Amino acid sequence: MDTPGKSLTRGRVCPYSGHVTQPRQHTLVQAPIDPVDEDGVAAALVGTAVSVIATLLAWWNYAWLQQRGQDWWLWSALTATGVGVLFILYTLSRKRRRLTPSDAVEAPATEDAARQPEGSVEQ
Repeated sequence: MDTPGKSLTRGRVCPYSGHVTQPRQHTLVQAPIDPVDEDGVAAALVGTAVSVIATLLAWWNYAWLQQRGQDWWLWSALTATGVGVLFILYTLSRKRRRLTPSDAVEAPATEDAARQPEGSVEQ
């Protein structure tokens, strides 16, 4: 079963011929590129803009929609616009939080300051 000169530690042994096959090479490799939008602000802006356009179109054709019993389209578009505005505010605050250095609680400078209770006056 073993072929001379081939190591069994690398690859697999074919059950029919007994030959050692070479290990497979990975064909998919991750491209070294940066993400398009780390914060989601652009996606929030585009989605909200689309819902604003849908709201304007539904408002423009509201009488036509109402005749056909489809006036819920206007309210759906208005709701999507409201949610989009909230999403924009959320993503902007998340981006602002990520870009500003966090003001962590600073450790006391000396051991005396660490032992002194809060609100007491140092003498």
